[in-house]
Amino acid sequence: MDAQACGKACCWREYVKDGWVVGRGAQRVKILIADDDKNIRRVLGIILSREGFETVMAEDGNQALEILESADAPRLAVIDWMMPGLDGPGVCRRVRASQTEETYKYLVLLTARGAQTDVISGMNAGADDYVVKPFDEQELRVRLRAGKRIVDLQQQLVQRNETLKDFVYALSHDMRTPLLALDLTISQALGESFGPLPEEYMSILRKSRCTVKELSTMTNTLLGVGRFEHGADAKESAHVDLRTVLNGCVTELEPIWADKGVSVSLEIDPVATVIGDQQMLRRMLLNLLDNAIKFTPAGKAIKITLQKADGTMQVSVRDGGEGVPAEDQPYLFQRFAVRRHRHKGVGTGLGLFLCRRIAEEHGGTIAYQNSDDAGSCFIVTLPV
Repeated sequence: MDAQACGKACCWREYVKDGWVVGRGAQRVKILIADDDKNIRRVLGIILSREGFETVMAEDGNQALEILESADAPRLAVIDWMMPGLDGPGVCRRVRASQTEETYKYLVLLTARGAQTDVISGMNAGADDYVVKPFDEQELRVRLRAGKRIVDLQQQLVQRNETLKDFVYALSHDMRTPLLALDLTISQALGESFGPLPEEYMSILRKSRCTVKELSTMTNTLLGVGRFEHGADAKESAHVDLRTVLNGCVTELEPIWADKGVSVSLEIDPVATVIGDQQMLRRMLLNLLDNAIKFTPAGKAIKITLQKADGTMQVSVRDGGEGVPAEDQPYLFQRFAVRRHRHKGVGTGLGLFLCRRIAEEHGGTIAYQNSDDAGSCFIVTLPV
C-alpha cells in the first residue's frame, strides 16, 4: 500500500502522481518562483510543492538572476514578467547570455500579457514557454512537466557527449605512446641498429613507418579536437616565427612525402612573425601539409607560400591533386567531412575542422580554393 492509499502520517514511501514521483522518500526537483506578489508566490509554492518540486522564492528580478546564476541553481523557473528592478524578459536575456550546455535552464514567463506580440517578445528574450494570468493550474502543471522532460533529456545528452569526449581523448592519448615506440623501433631498424637487412625488408619498413606517421597524425588530431571540446587547450600567446614552424613541419613529414615521390617547395616572406600559440599553429600547419601529401600523386609538387598582405600573414598550401568538387566544398571544415566529399584516403574527417578551430582561436580564417592546375589550395589568414 502506498502513502496516498495508506493515509497514515507515519508512512513516508513515494507514490506516483500524474507522472511525478512525490513523497518524502523521493528526490525533489528544484524550481524557482520569481514574483513580486507574495500571494502568487504562496499559491505557486503550494501547487508546485504538491507536484514534487522543491521551491525557491525570489521577490524581484535581481534576486531571481542571482539565484539562477548560483552554483546550485534550479534548472526550471517560473518568472513574472513585471517585477521591480529587472523584469522577466531581462532575467531571461541575462541567463541566456551566460548559459552553457551544462547550465541550461527551462524558463517559463508568467504574464498578464496575452497578445501575440508580447508572447513573441518574451520568447525572443529567451523564455522557453509562457503562462497567461490568471493561470489555469492544470495548464501550468502540464507545461512544467514538459519543461522537466526537456531538461532531463538535455542532461542526458550532455552526459553522453561527455562520455564520448572522454572516450576519444583517452583512446587517442593512450595510442600515442605505442605509436611513438613503434616509430622509434622502425627508425632504428632502418639505421641498421639491429644489423644489415635486405633491401626488400628496408622498403617494407619505410612504408610501415609512413603508415605509423599517418596514424600518429590521426591520433594527434583526435587528441587535439578532444582537448578543444573540453576547453583544455588554453591558448598561450607569444611571438611565433612561422618560418621556423613551417620548416619544422616539412622536415617532420619528409619520410612520407619523400617516399611517395612528392616534392615540397617553400616561398617564405623574410618577416613572418605572428602572436599566437606555437603548438596550436604547428598542429594546424602540420595537418594542412599532411593532407596535401595524402592527395598529391607521385611526381607532383606541393607549394607552400608565406607572405604578408594587408596587415595579415597568409599561409597557402597548394597540392597537386584533383581538387574538391564544388558541391563538397561547403562541408570541408565541418566535423567528419571525409564522409561527404569524394577524396580517397585514410582519415578521421577532423583535421580540417581542427584547422578551422585553431585559425578562429587566433582571430584568423581558413579558406579553400581550387588552384590553377586543378589542385587544392588552403589559405590561412592570421592577424599580425
